[in-house]
Amino acid sequence: MENLLPMLYNGEFTDGTVIHSSERCKKKCKEESCVKFYKKIEKSNEGIYECPGGYTVYHKITDRGSLFYNGFRVKNHFKKISYKHEENNYVIPENLFNDLLVAEERIEKFYQETEHRSNIHNDLLHDVKKLDSQILYKSQDILNTYANKGSEYKEILNKIKNINAMEELISCKYNVYDLALNIQALSLGNTSMVNIYKKFDKVRYILIGYKNKNVNIDFQGQTDYKYEMKTSYAEILPFLLLENAVKYTIGNKAVEVIFEETNNNLYVSIESFGPYCEEDEIDKIFQKNYRGKNIINHNSDGTGVGLFLVKEICNQFEIDINVSCYFEKMINGVKCGSFKVRLIF
Repeated sequence: MENLLPMLYNGEFTDGTVIHSSERCKKKCKEESCVKFYKKIEKSNEGIYECPGGYTVYHKITDRGSLFYNGFRVKNHFKKISYKHEENNYVIPENLFNDLLVAEERIEKFYQETEHRSNIHNDLLHDVKKLDSQILYKSQDILNTYANKGSEYKEILNKIKNINAMEELISCKYNVYDLALNIQALSLGNTSMVNIYKKFDKVRYILIGYKNKNVNIDFQGQTDYKYEMKTSYAEILPFLLLENAVKYTIGNKAVEVIFEETNNNLYVSIESFGPYCEEDEIDKIFQKNYRGKNIINHNSDGTGVGLFLVKEICNQFEIDINVSCYFEKMINGVKCGSFKVRLIF
């Protein structure tokens, strides 16, 4: 938390963002005479004091213990001691100082409330994730148990497959959320040889009917090509790319996914039809929170995080990626065209 006024707390000094401390006070506040002074007023009431160096000190008692705003001069509350080469020698009006104290208290309260809400959110998210994984496990268990039991279970199994797909989708969303919060996690954990086609195929299945859109995801080519990377990110990568393609597809044109194996490499191309990405935007689409103007005109949803995470995953696991877009026509006032993402494993 940033403080407006210079502050000494638990023996550690932090300068203020609005009022800066005297350089002399920064250097001297841990000397013996000053330490004795702060220990003495720590046992006293909350309020304004004058330190041995002549500066104003405000003793504040909080739930975390005592803290001291120090290293500045407040009118009527400092000793007129002259120091050579003193930089911050201005005097703060008393009413301004009182306003800053009120502002500090409000900011601290805001941070405390935010932290409290964050803790509640994290606890709730943990519980929901746990429940989601249990539903996913149960639905998969039913599918495995009754898959070969005959046609009398066909209708209910299809419904359970839909539940299973929705739970897989939720699980993918949680993984994306976790990665967005902690991008450093990309470098953690063990890698293994992953069948890329199977990961794309799994995502294709769970995105059936996504966003209530009648968009097919068609595959061309099939391969057993394996690539070394962390399994969870091998699922997040196709999820982000195919979800993005389906979400922004205009009309009922299918999303085409083409697999080609050449010279010990696997080339995967994802082609879709949607808002046109202008030439000067191509280099920006992997920037965090960036969204092209035609995408915004077509769909206000989205955060601009998906392709940023795609690029981060590709960088971490040395997967080449490039994008291209070709303008085709205007639809409802929005420039549209074919959008292609190409991965090289």
